[in-house]
Amino acid sequence: MKFIFRNTRISTRLFFGFSISMLVVITAILVSFENSKTIIKDENLIVHTHRVLNELKDIEVSLIDLETGQRGYIITGDLKYLEPYNSSLITINSKVDFLNKMTVDNPSQTERISLLKEMVDVKLKELITTINLRNSSGFEAAKNIVENDGGKIIMDKIRAQISDIRNEELRLLDIRILKPNNARKNTLLVHLILLVFSVIIILTVSFLTIKSIINPIKTLQKGVTIVGQGNLSYKFGITSKDEIGALSNAFEEMLIRLKTTMASKELLKKEVATRKTTEKHLIKVKTSLEKSETELIESNKTKDKFFSIVAHDLKNPFNSMLGFSNLLMENYETLSDEKKHYFSKIIHVNLESTYSLLENLLLWSRSQLNAIQFNPEEENLYVFFDQVIKTLQLPAELKSIVIKNEIPQDILISVDKNMLSTIIRNLIGNALKFTNDGGEINVSIAEGNKEMKEEFVEVMVQDNGMGISKTAQSKLFDLTDTSSTIGTANERGTGLGLVLCKEFVEKHGGTIWVTSTLGQGACFYFTLKRTSYFMI
Repeated sequence: MKFIFRNTRISTRLFFGFSISMLVVITAILVSFENSKTIIKDENLIVHTHRVLNELKDIEVSLIDLETGQRGYIITGDLKYLEPYNSSLITINSKVDFLNKMTVDNPSQTERISLLKEMVDVKLKELITTINLRNSSGFEAAKNIVENDGGKIIMDKIRAQISDIRNEELRLLDIRILKPNNARKNTLLVHLILLVFSVIIILTVSFLTIKSIINPIKTLQKGVTIVGQGNLSYKFGITSKDEIGALSNAFEEMLIRLKTTMASKELLKKEVATRKTTEKHLIKVKTSLEKSETELIESNKTKDKFFSIVAHDLKNPFNSMLGFSNLLMENYETLSDEKKHYFSKIIHVNLESTYSLLENLLLWSRSQLNAIQFNPEEENLYVFFDQVIKTLQLPAELKSIVIKNEIPQDILISVDKNMLSTIIRNLIGNALKFTNDGGEINVSIAEGNKEMKEEFVEVMVQDNGMGISKTAQSKLFDLTDTSSTIGTANERGTGLGLVLCKEFVEKHGGTIWVTSTLGQGACFYFTLKRTSYFMI
């Protein structure tokens, strides 16, 4: 082999070495191209998985809208609660079908989605049945259907099925995220091997050439040394037309190609950096989706607890209204006008209590969706309190409780009227519930420190009722405590109103807190900015 190579023309030797180098470069390009296609394919699969997860989230939201609309309509009979229900009813099946099309390449997912579709159809029938029953037979009949837990059971199965589908997609996502990383590592490894192999081939050809042509090759050796120092634009200056000249020309051509290869390598580095950035972004998106999922689960748990407590607390006022209305119907002719008026007052107060409970629930639900607009206007604080207090005179009269408005008449504030009305109504309403007959409620302005008084108004709502324990005080404004509290006349309160008060006071830039001693009453404080300090 050595003899044959030694007797080979220089041009043939160079051609042989150059051909091998080109083969290595072409192989590197082909490998890079195939790896790039693989990476693109894998990242498309990652994007597809995120689309499937988003579609699952949309289906869950639609199911929540359906169930919320059904419950709201059954409780209130108000058709506006069916608006989200009807909207979701139109799109839910198409969303499930679209999800099925997206996972048609995965038989196990297709089977799970088919089961999900069957469960959704059963849930839709149950929702339609209860709504039709509410229309035809009234609240009690529909409530009985809801209370048998059939709808809850199928909803739990739907959630479990959606969780299985999501877990499968997340499993696939973990696998697919690893593939592009492995492909990049393989690409870098192949490039390194091919680069080393190319250098070995070039050095071997140069060594054999120097040995066969000692003198003429010295010029080329000098050029190779200079090129080795990084000057890829160096010209050898050999103009002869013999094989040495051809060799010189071949080297110069090779340097041009090497420059192109180096430029391609830099582009590839930039592409790898870009893809790493994209990968980090996808990881952030995944983390955000997982966080949103956790928040949605917690929100659903809190919502279910509140619905349970509200449903329970609605029984008392309804039982009271039914009892007194039956007395009126059965003994109307024999009852005195004073008794009739008294019973009517009790029915009216219970209606207002029920309405207040439902309104608090609706406001809380809207606040969770950021659907409440904040529109501040200038108001006289004394006049505003006086107007709200007048609406609470009837329940106060039934318990012989006096509400005193001792706020100065010259204080101007900039507030959202609806929010402030909700704050006042809930604070005074709570004081009425937990103050004994013949008690007193005072509304006034606290002294506060001088600097604070210039910017803020510190409002006090004080009663001489039951008082609040230290343990209960720490949980008053916390959503995690969803227990029901009984008032002095067996009134019930979920505590949702105080959660709304805290949220609405903070929207005004203020704070709310309470001081109390058991058996000596309670005093709620909250701050509002004066008009001259309010910033929109």
